[in-house]
Amino acid sequence: MIRKTYGVSGLMDWTTQIKVGKAAISFHFTGGALTAYGVTPAQYSTANPIYQNVIEGSEYYKNGRIKLLGQMEVADDAAAIARKSRAPKVEQPKPAETANTGGSSAENIVEGGSEEGAESDGAVNTTLLVEVADKPAAIEYLKENFADKNYTATKLRTETAFQQACKECGVSFEFSA
Repeated sequence: MIRKTYGVSGLMDWTTQIKVGKAAISFHFTGGALTAYGVTPAQYSTANPIYQNVIEGSEYYKNGRIKLLGQMEVADDAAAIARKSRAPKVEQPKPAETANTGGSSAENIVEGGSEEGAESDGAVNTTLLVEVADKPAAIEYLKENFADKNYTATKLRTETAFQQACKECGVSFEFSA
């Protein structure tokens, strides 16, 4: 999964609503600064491909008001892992059968693929390691990927609340900055 960070230069904080059909989605850009040392744009990070498409399809992005600051590969969330573990079981036998003329070798590949998928699912479901830039990015990840838990930045402000939320969701964060 790809996490993209967008920025709005010259602002410290900016909340905008971008229309999508008859609906509107709010995006909150934070962390901007204007100092003697330079300009730090207000930023918004997301790994949600729907939000990324909404931002990149907006007039703000097309006009250059919102710019793509960077992107990085992050570990998949539980739903993406489940999708990927189901997909190879359906798609893998077709290439294996066409590549190998012998039926027994194709069967071995399919059986091995399903066993490996089961082992990796068991290991990944216990704790998911996600690389993020900092704690606010980790909080955004929890808010986006575990919306059913109704996490907010205020609820996850203390270290104990943040650690408890990570434990409940089975997520461990590695901070890159």
